[in-house]
Amino acid sequence: MDTSASAPTIAFDHHDPVFARDPYEFYASVRERPVFWSPLHGGFWLVTGYDEVRQVAIDDATFLSGHVEPGVGGVSIPTLSPVPSVPIEVDNPDAERLRKVLLADLAPRAVERRAPAIREMVTRAIDGFVESGRCDLMNDLAKPVPAQMIMHWLGLDDTRWAEFVDTVHQMLHSAGDLERVLPAVTRISEWITEAMAERRTDGFRDDLISKLMQSLSDDEAASYTFTLIVAGLDTTSAAIGNALVQIDRRPELRARLLAEPAVLPFAVEEFLRYDAPLQLLARTAARDVEVGGVRIAKGDRLLVGWAAANRDPDVFPDPSAIDADRGSNRHLAFGVGLHRCLGSNVARSTMRIVLEELLRRLPDFQLVGEVERYPDAALIYSPLALPATFTAGSPSAPATPVAAG
Repeated sequence: MDTSASAPTIAFDHHDPVFARDPYEFYASVRERPVFWSPLHGGFWLVTGYDEVRQVAIDDATFLSGHVEPGVGGVSIPTLSPVPSVPIEVDNPDAERLRKVLLADLAPRAVERRAPAIREMVTRAIDGFVESGRCDLMNDLAKPVPAQMIMHWLGLDDTRWAEFVDTVHQMLHSAGDLERVLPAVTRISEWITEAMAERRTDGFRDDLISKLMQSLSDDEAASYTFTLIVAGLDTTSAAIGNALVQIDRRPELRARLLAEPAVLPFAVEEFLRYDAPLQLLARTAARDVEVGGVRIAKGDRLLVGWAAANRDPDVFPDPSAIDADRGSNRHLAFGVGLHRCLGSNVARSTMRIVLEELLRRLPDFQLVGEVERYPDAALIYSPLALPATFTAGSPSAPATPVAAG
């Protein structure tokens, strides 16, 4: 059994802009080494094989998500915040208690009841640019819709979505630069403090912040809100943007989605598998343990490679193809185990509605130029912008594509 002294060692830096340009090229290069040691950022194990990733994620008693001491541990390397983020950086027994608070609000039926409101947000966003024949599909659609949605649910002023998005991006896409991260963390925390103070003064409302305040301690409610803002604003927009890139690059897939709208929910799962927006999350070993034939020592840090696992050819035949007929799609884009993404139903619903409306109203959209991505993909893999052209249409009405020839 290998240890960090004898196991494969690669100076892998998940914050490197080269990695951000094409993480999958790197994952493919280490496919035969599903667990290896990187000496960077204090040293950590990268786990990329599907079976190995599942082992780590499911065994939450051995592989901890919480801070093992103040400001040390958590789900990022380096640790982003001096205090744990609720509930994703909390281990049992508290983790299950905290997750139960919003389970009913994020269950499939509850999310489906909100679908008309999501569709209205999508319609409003598309109406804002449909007559021009050009737009930036990230900044005009993929970013504002998830941001406005989560801010509305929380009870925040959704007209400030751009300010919130910019701050969250500063945090998540600069995760290796704490001098840029910490001011963003402070700014978001100040917004939450103001929102909670308003509710204490004016009374609780029918929103998620009020529910959290009534169910949890102030510190837990504030941290929970922080997590919902960060997770809700960025991961879903990244997933939508990644899907749009693949639709643009695959004319046959686009044609099928236009001809067979019922295929779209299956395509959404495949988009999530193919380009998981959340690439990596960290854990800390609570005891000596073996993963993939490698000995992990108590206290060692690990990065769990969700996106790498989703391209494991032993589980997904022809993993670099997008196959809407893949069948049982056991992808790990939302994680697995205790800390599986609470908002997975929201993300799926939002992706589906955005893609439905976009394909209905802008069926011939074409991306312009090379896709530029954020230079740090350690947490989120996302296009920076997606300039596009299309046949102009009318507000709240389908566009008619220009006839060929």
